[in-house]
Amino acid sequence: MAAGGPAAAPFTPGTPAPGPAPANPQAPAPRELYTQAYADYARGNYDLAIQEYSDYLRNYPDTDLSDNAQYWIGECQYSKQKYPEAIEAWDELLRQYPSSDKIPDARFKKGMALERLGRRSQALLEYRFVAERFPNSEAGRKAREKLNPR
Repeated sequence: MAAGGPAAAPFTPGTPAPGPAPANPQAPAPRELYTQAYADYARGNYDLAIQEYSDYLRNYPDTDLSDNAQYWIGECQYSKQKYPEAIEAWDELLRQYPSSDKIPDARFKKGMALERLGRRSQALLEYRFVAERFPNSEAGRKAREKLNPR
C-alpha cells in the first residue's frame, strides 16, 4: 500500500470514470454568468459577451433572465454593426419568449437595424407596431419619434 491511502485502480483510456458526471460541471451560476456577460458588453467586448450570453441560454434556457440574454445578443450584434445577425437574435427572442418584457425594445431596435440595412418600409412597420402596442413604454415613445420626425 502506498503512503497516503489505498492504491487506486489505474485508469485506462476508454473506460468510463467512476460515478455519474454532472451535465455541465463548468457552468457558472446563472446570475454570475449573466452579470459577467453584461459587464463584457458594457466594456465593448461584444464577441465575449455573445459567447457568455449563448452559454447562459444553453445552460439556463428557462430562467427569468433567459429572454434578457437573448435580447443582449442582439444588442451586441447591433453594436458590432452586424445588423442581419442582430435582427435574427431579436427574432429569436420573439419566437422563444413571446411574453418577454423586452419585446418593445427588441422590436424598436429591429426597426433601427432594418433602417441601417436600407429597409425603411420594414423598419416603419416595426416602429408602428411598437408605438401602437406599447404606447406607454420608452420604446413606444422612441418609435413615435421615428414615425413623426420633427
